[in-house]
Amino acid sequence: MLGEVLIGGMASLLICMFLGPRFIEFLRVKEFGQHIREEGPAGHHGKAGTPTMGGLVVFMAVTVPFLIISEYYAVSICVLATALAMAALGFADDMIKLRKRRSLGVSGRT
Repeated sequence: MLGEVLIGGMASLLICMFLGPRFIEFLRVKEFGQHIREEGPAGHHGKAGTPTMGGLVVFMAVTVPFLIISEYYAVSICVLATALAMAALGFADDMIKLRKRRSLGVSGRT
């Protein structure tokens, strides 16, 4: 059991280390960057263009080893489903920010 956790953790680390920088560069080329509100603090304007959607790499890095190594217990499937729901919320938030070209994202009510 502990060996599987260590193997999964190392696989996740390696996926993030090797795919992360390439994915971030891809996001920069496609201009998937953070938009900063004009009325915000002046110090935040330096953050303009910071790539968004980097969570996709982290989610993939955790999901792929899980799907390969896991024994698919009900509890672990529930954890994966919760992570998928949170990843979908983060993706929707980033897409709203990119499409509307503003930094507000998903509303609190949603």
